[in-house]
Amino acid sequence: MALFESMDVGERFERSEWPAHVTLASNFLVDVPREQVVKALRDANVVDRPLAFRLGGRALFGRQRNVPVLLAESPHVDDVHRDLADHLGRLRGFAADEPSRWQDGFRPHLTLRPTSAAVEGEIRTASHVAVARLDGAAAEIVACFEIRGARAQNLSVVIANRRAERGHPIVVGVSGYGGAGKSTLARELVSAIPGSVRMRGDDFLDPVRSHRRSGDWDGVERSRLVREVMTPFRADRPGAFRRFDWSIRALGELEPVPLGQVMVVDLIGLFHPEALDSLDLTIWCDVDLATAQERGMQRDAALGRDHSRLWNEVWVPNERDFDAHFAPRERAEILAPMP
Repeated sequence: MALFESMDVGERFERSEWPAHVTLASNFLVDVPREQVVKALRDANVVDRPLAFRLGGRALFGRQRNVPVLLAESPHVDDVHRDLADHLGRLRGFAADEPSRWQDGFRPHLTLRPTSAAVEGEIRTASHVAVARLDGAAAEIVACFEIRGARAQNLSVVIANRRAERGHPIVVGVSGYGGAGKSTLARELVSAIPGSVRMRGDDFLDPVRSHRRSGDWDGVERSRLVREVMTPFRADRPGAFRRFDWSIRALGELEPVPLGQVMVVDLIGLFHPEALDSLDLTIWCDVDLATAQERGMQRDAALGRDHSRLWNEVWVPNERDFDAHFAPRERAEILAPMP
């Protein structure tokens, strides 16, 4: 199964409480040690291919056709399933629990459980592939592998498709709480996508106003970002803009808008009505606020900075207010876990 976050080998849970996942091969029996099953997964090169899924229509699976699922579309998943089926089918004693769900009958899907919040049209990128052993009403993870370069590879497929759909240069918005990993993800994407450029969010973050309490991240100059950068870039025409120079705490000199086919913008408070219409794809770094704050404070400490008062009295309260007013996570097309 394709997972959206890592799980520990040996972790057990009730089958009614599966973590969110997309089934790559439905239930089967074999008469071999688990190590041979894991080897078959490795030999099928499952972890070498990106797996991004667009969640589609609803269906009912299971022997009684009473298990609700969302079908999952992906450019690579059919090939992954066939390779898995080929390698697993060679194992001694192999028998599919539902043969009609293998090979030509395979339909990748996300099972809808109370723990699997998902909506039609959402795009999910898998980060890990796991094997689970079923034991009555329980399940146990026996192997879990990270998909190599999964995050950037998966997202680059989605971004390339969006660029082809739009027919013009596109802007990809990456947002999340402070400390969630926006800059890390933006750098990964630019490295993985030919013809892409990055616009650092800090270049449009007022050094003074961003240190004040605000219900809508007033220190983020979204309108200027749209006017000076996003609009000319998406129209494939020249433009000029000014970055905030944090050394002098003021705007710097005019410089040209970079050219390219994809611009990645990473910024807090980005998923706001002032900017959403100019974003061709929205990605949320899916880290809870407490974890993001902890990571951000650790990063600051490593740089010799003590911003604990700002985190506790300004930035975290600003994030909570922005959440309440604008629900940025719900505005995202893609939720990208940042373990």
